[in-house]
Formats: sequence, C-alpha cells, structure tokens
Amino acid sequence: METVERWLTSRQACERLGVRPQTLYAYVSRGLLTSVSHDGRSRYDPEQVAALASRTARGRRPGRFEVTIDTEITRIERRGRLSYRGVAIEDLVGRWSFERTALWLWTGVDRGEPERPWTADPERVRVAVAAQAGLPADVGPGGRLRVALAALGAAPTSARAGDRRGPEVARGLIATLVASLPLAGPRPTDASIAAQLWARVSPRPGGPAAVALLDATLVALADHELATSTLGVRVATSTGADLETSVLAGLATLSGPLHGAAAEPVRALLADTRRRGAAAAVEEASARGWVPGVGHAVYEEVDPRTALLLDLLPRRAVVHTVAAELDRRRLVPLNVDLALGAVLESGAMIAGAAEAVFAVARTAGWIAHAREESRHRLRYRARAVYTGPR
Repeated sequence: METVERWLTSRQACERLGVRPQTLYAYVSRGLLTSVSHDGRSRYDPEQVAALASRTARGRRPGRFEVTIDTEITRIERRGRLSYRGVAIEDLVGRWSFERTALWLWTGVDRGEPERPWTADPERVRVAVAAQAGLPADVGPGGRLRVALAALGAAPTSARAGDRRGPEVARGLIATLVASLPLAGPRPTDASIAAQLWARVSPRPGGPAAVALLDATLVALADHELATSTLGVRVATSTGADLETSVLAGLATLSGPLHGAAAEPVRALLADTRRRGAAAAVEEASARGWVPGVGHAVYEEVDPRTALLLDLLPRRAVVHTVAAELDRRRLVPLNVDLALGAVLESGAMIAGAAEAVFAVARTAGWIAHAREESRHRLRYRARAVYTGPR
C-alpha cells in the first residue's frame, strides 16, 4: 500500500471524484471512503477513491442509487450481449413470438409456440375502457394504458382471487390492456398480441410482414434486466402490492421521456434527414445537446437489439444513413430507441405509439420480475448521501 504521505488531499479527492467537499465528507460518514489525519490534514486512500470514481463514471451522478440483486431472468453484458434465461437475444428476435418469449421469461419452460391465442376478459375490458371514457381525445396510448391499469387494479378483491401472478392471469392482463386501447386502423383478424396492438397504434392494415416486425420488436423489448421501470415494479412487489399495481409502478416510471418515449424524437431525426441529409440533421441535434437513439447506461459500444431490428426493416435507407453518420462521429452505442423509432416510422404509427409498444412489450418482463420478487419481503431501503448544511 502507498504510504500515507502519498494519499490524496481533500482537494485531490474531490477533483478525482468530481464532487464538492460536502459530498466527500458524506462519503466518509457513510463508510464509502477512509479518511486519516496526517500533518493536520485529511488524507484519502487513492485506491478507494479510484474504485468509487469508477462507480460514478460514464456520466453517472455521484451518490447515484445502485441496486444489485440476484436474478434468473435476464443477463446483460457490457460488450453487447443480452439473453433471456440463457437464450441469446439473437435466437429470439424474429424467431420466437412475443407470446412464446413471455412464457419463457415467466416460467423458464419452453413448450413451443402457444396453441391458442391470448384472450382478454370481456368484463375487465369494459372496466378498462370505461375508465378512459372521460379522457380528452388527444391523450396518447401510454396515458390510456396507465388509466386502464389503475382501474383494473381497483377491481374488487374477489374478482382477482387465486394465483395473481400465474401465467394464465398474466396472459389475460396483457391481452386486456391491448384490447382496452381504441382502434387506430382496421380491426385485426389475427388474434396475436402483435396484430392486436398494431391495430391500436397504426392506421394502416396490419399485413403479415408488418405484424411480424412489430412482434420481433416486442420480443426485443420484453425485458432488460433491472431497468429503472423494472426496479419500480420490484420495489412495489416487495411491499406486497398486487400484480396490477406493481405493473402500474412500471408504467408510471416508463412514462418519462427519457425512458419509454425516448424513441419518439428519432422519428423527427429521420424526417429531418430526409429533408436536409444526415449530416445536417445530426449536427442540429448535437447543437441542441442530445442526439436521440445514441448512448446506453450499460452497453459500452453495441446494443445487440438495434441491428437485429434494423435488419428486419423493409425500407431502411434513411435510418442506415443516420446510423452511418452517427458511427462516423463515434456516437455509440446506437441504442434500441433508434431501431424502435425506425419501426414506428415504417408503420406510420400514431403519436405516442413508442410508449405503448414499449409498455406492452416490457409488461412481459415486469411480470417475470414480479413473480421472482414475490419471494422476498420489503428488501429495498435506499440510503441518501446528505450534502446539505451541517
């Protein structure tokens, strides 16, 4: 170990951590750093400072709440790998249906493609639709889903008895949520979740190729380990909340423009690229301080979902032009929001469709996490690093 004389001063430690002295002192009081007195000044272990700095690196704020839990559901690796219960995402997207993928996430048992479609409970659909009756016409599908789910969660307990996190209930919940949304296009004849959702987010007829692309998108978005919204679901579940309420916690968190709706600005970027070219469009987005479809909190250079979905697009010249410009500028990784935005544009989907597609897809993962978390009791208690006046 280095001698104390070579340990860092308070000023040096603050510079390496990028924090104020008050935050540094809070780290010491929390036991995150060791402080010793030498020559009348506080000194800090450089190895501890380096370790703490690495945890707050890559744009993370000092004092950021980090949670690590054991899970058997999803694995993410920084170098760009994603798997659901040990099955690589490359083997799922475009190969498994959303329904088959969801059942795999929930149970870890694959029985192949479901033999019968998922059906909504007509009475619960009436409850969910009635709850939306007073909403203004311009409320998007994401807001409608939150209202519908709140109404379903408020149903009498007797109507929600039994195993409330079992696969049968989970299937019915997703089908009911989709069925509660108003139609945006022709009524579908296909009973799959992708076909039913397509009719709610696009005015165009949902042909086989279009529905297959949406189905692949739902699979790609079905789960992503402990994303912010998923943490919300697990926290709610740990308090004993029922399935509907736990999923509502996820929907509420997803509603933020930095999460579930992050793909919407991609459509504006693609439209601007058509008008002025990728270089000008990306340059203007950069000048505004944020380029949509770029960056990730976990992946370092590759989001494995992005290329999988882009390769399935029927018309992808514009988005690939944008991707090439982003790559030229070393704006990495190209994240799944870029691909989702391109999917939305290819289907001429309605405003707010990004959140609805994301929400329906991720509900499969939320239910899996709720099932897993239900084995624990109230295990989340975050602590704050106090930085106010002493």
